[in-house]
Amino acid sequence: PKPTSEKWVALAGLNEEVVDRNEKATKAIQLCGMLCKDERFGKFLKDYKKMEEVNPKDMETIANGVRAILGIKSRTELHNANNMIAWNRLYSEYEDWCLNE
Repeated sequence: PKPTSEKWVALAGLNEEVVDRNEKATKAIQLCGMLCKDERFGKFLKDYKKMEEVNPKDMETIANGVRAILGIKSRTELHNANNMIAWNRLYSEYEDWCLNE
């Protein structure tokens, strides 16, 4: 800032829908990251989703499995609405599997 000169600025309101969608995506990204470290989630991918390449004790193979199912290269792609729908579907299947296991 220069105290000897003026500068006009504008304020813009936030689009609450976009903020809400980004918050949901951020939470999904965090949850996905935590589950990729969870042996039980790895077991779900291996046994229920029939992903033989997943080692439930190896977080990298779990993460690779999730990326393969969702068709993404990075969890940050969960900001995309279609990817978020696919993630929610996968997570819902996992929750059901946990209840029935």
